[in-house]
Amino acid sequence: MRETTEADLDALMTLYPLAFPDEELRPLVKELLDEKEGVFSFAVFDGAQLIGHALYSLGAVGGKAGAALLGPLAVAPSHQRQGVGRGLQLYAHNALSGVGVRQVFLLGDPKYYSRIGFAQESLVTTPCPIPDDWAAAWQSQTLGAAARFGAGALTLPLPWMNPVYWSG
Repeated sequence: MRETTEADLDALMTLYPLAFPDEELRPLVKELLDEKEGVFSFAVFDGAQLIGHALYSLGAVGGKAGAALLGPLAVAPSHQRQGVGRGLQLYAHNALSGVGVRQVFLLGDPKYYSRIGFAQESLVTTPCPIPDDWAAAWQSQTLGAAARFGAGALTLPLPWMNPVYWSG
């Protein structure tokens, strides 16, 4: 596992339609990778083949740094249900805690993410409104013994401030 480089872009653009055949995430991935600061891109390989990728965007809650948003996370279909996503998240969370991240947020499947320690988030709100029936999908996890954020809105890099990415 490692951080990605520009040389990985073609492999990343190939991975996302395979992992998410019903969603077009490549424009968001590209926008995030084009950010000069505040975005971490982690990948896992099987030999030379990219099999998993996760993006984390640094943010703040109520103006206080130490937050990050996980998304998107993709695993090649041939490697799903083998711990690739979990391993990638553990690797990334360790790296992020080293740069001061204390709480990671995400909008994702509660059945999947609850298995790795995420729980529904009720104090920190999304940067843009989400549909009411997605409330259980808004989750967070603290890293290590870090203190949770209190009430406030999560602010993120500009690509995430687009309501389209929050409305489905």
